[in-house]
Amino acid sequence: MRTLRRDFPLVAGLALFLVLAVWAAVLVTSSAVNELLHQDAEAEGESWAGYLAANVTDLPQIVAGARPSAESMAFFEKAQKVGNVFLYKIYAPSGALRLSSNELDEESPEAESIVVHNPEVAGAVLAGETVVEVKSGSEAAAEGDEEEEELGGERPAFYSEAYVPVKLDGKVVGIMEAYVDQSAKGASFHRRIGGVAISLAAIVAIAFGLPAIGFTWRTRQKRQADSRANFLAAHDPLTGILNRARFMEDLDEAVRLGCPVVVHTIDIKRFKHVNDMFGAEVGDEILRQVARRLQALGNKQDLLGRFGGDQFALAEIVRNMGQVTQTARRIVERLARRST
Repeated sequence: MRTLRRDFPLVAGLALFLVLAVWAAVLVTSSAVNELLHQDAEAEGESWAGYLAANVTDLPQIVAGARPSAESMAFFEKAQKVGNVFLYKIYAPSGALRLSSNELDEESPEAESIVVHNPEVAGAVLAGETVVEVKSGSEAAAEGDEEEEELGGERPAFYSEAYVPVKLDGKVVGIMEAYVDQSAKGASFHRRIGGVAISLAAIVAIAFGLPAIGFTWRTRQKRQADSRANFLAAHDPLTGILNRARFMEDLDEAVRLGCPVVVHTIDIKRFKHVNDMFGAEVGDEILRQVARRLQALGNKQDLLGRFGGDQFALAEIVRNMGQVTQTARRIVERLARRST
C-alpha cells in the first residue's frame, strides 16, 4: 500500500499524459476529417451548381423573367430526382429570385432577393464570386423558418449550399444556387476515418503506454533496489534486526542525547554444535527465532542488533536498575521457552 501511494503521482502523471496524447490524436484526426469533408462538400456543391447552369440553355431568358422552356423544365424535373441536389434556385444578376425548384409549376415564385435570403454571402455573390457554404441541419434550423418551409420541414444532417455566378463573355447573366445533400458521404467519411482515428489512438497508446509502463516498472524496481540496499546497509540480512555498525551508531546517538542505556548481550549456548548436527538451515531458523523473541521483549525505543554468529545485543532505555534485572530475567525465560 505504501509503494502504491508513493508511485501514485508518477502513475497518475503518466496516465494523464497518455490520455492527453490519445485525445490529441483523436482531435487531430477529427479535425482533418472535418476539413476534408468540408472541402469535398464545397467542391461537389460548386460542381452541381455549375452543372445545372451549363445545362439550362435558356438561362438568360429565365433570368429576364420568362418561363423556362419545355426542355429546361424537363431537365429541372430530372435534376430534382437524380443525384444529391434537393433544391436549386436561379437569381437575376441583381439578386432577385427568378426560379425555385420547389415552385416550378407556379408562374412566378414569391418575390425574394439573395440579399434577404443570405445577406452574409450576397455581396460576394453579386460581385461575381463563387461562394459555397457547408451546413448541418441543426445549424440551418437555427437561422429561421423561411428555408425550413422550402425544404419541406426537413433538413439533411449535412449539406452544401453553393452559389455559382453564370457568366457570358465575362459578364454575370445569372446566379445558380444548388443545395446538395452530403449526409451519406459525411457518414461514410466519419466511418472510414473514424476507424483510422481509433487505430491512431491505439498506436499512440501503445507508443507512449509501453515506454511509460516500462519507465514506471524500472522506477519501481530501482526504488525497491535502493530501499533494499539501504535496509541491508543497516540491518542483518538473516534476521532483519540492526547489524553491528548501525547498532553502535544508534547506541552512540542515544548516549550522546543523555539517555540512560543498559546493553544486554546474548550468546546462544552450543550453537555451533547445533549447526554441525542439524545443518545451517536449522541454525538460521534458530537465529531468526531468537531475533523475533527478543523483538517481542523490547520497547519501541530499545535497540536490538546482531553482532555476528550467535551474538545479539539489546540496548534498553532504563528508568531504574530493577528494570534491568527484570529484563535480563525475561530474556533468559523467553529464549529458554520451547517453541510450540
